[in-house]
Amino acid sequence: MGRPIIKFSKRYGKVLGSINPDNHYPLYMFMYIIIMYALENNSAFNALSKHKLSAIHFIRMQVDCCLEVYACLLYRDKERFFKYFMDGKPTNKLCIGKQYLTAGYLCGELNKRYSGPLCIFEIFRNIRNIQRGLQVGSS
Repeated sequence: MGRPIIKFSKRYGKVLGSINPDNHYPLYMFMYIIIMYALENNSAFNALSKHKLSAIHFIRMQVDCCLEVYACLLYRDKERFFKYFMDGKPTNKLCIGKQYLTAGYLCGELNKRYSGPLCIFEIFRNIRNIQRGLQVGSS
């Protein structure tokens, strides 16, 4: 595991340890799931880093994880968001006003604050379209 992910796990492990699961169970579970997802995804990426085409998907999964967290930050009714998340429902069915929290929308909003996420998202969208084209062509 790389040094940044160790720092990440220590920092957010402390945050997670400071939350009382009895009082804030949905928040606790959301954070736990995100932390474990990020750590496992990082381990898988490191294991496959020599196989570039396989490792690409783990980068996209990490971007999706970031978008879930950003959706949580944008959505005002945290209770509803956590209930929705805990029920296993997709975040892209939630909306703020009339705008659904789709990956494209979240990436665009995140890109307004920090440059780069939209570029990464577009690269992965193009890769996925190329892969679909190859699958259709081979059948």
